[in-house]
Amino acid sequence: MSFWRSMLCNGRILGYLLIEFSSVTVSTSLYATLPLHIQENFKWDLSATGLLFAGITVPDSLISPLASWVRDRIGARYPAAVGFIVQAYS
Repeated sequence: MSFWRSMLCNGRILGYLLIEFSSVTVSTSLYATLPLHIQENFKWDLSATGLLFAGITVPDSLISPLASWVRDRIGARYPAAVGFIVQAYS
């Protein structure tokens, strides 16, 4: 019990959990509703709708090496804060 108490009393851990929860909530709701919206409004078939997810995942795999380099150079605090602010306003 001491491990969990020390983890959940740490502000950094709680901040990370909040950011991760909000990010997962946004992405899960997008992944669940995007195909239904596209099929209903634009009458696209399943394969064309599935290609929309390539537009979501390919940039992520291209940006990941750059994000790792930035983290190694300046740390994780400032890029994480900027990312969270951008996500909050989008």
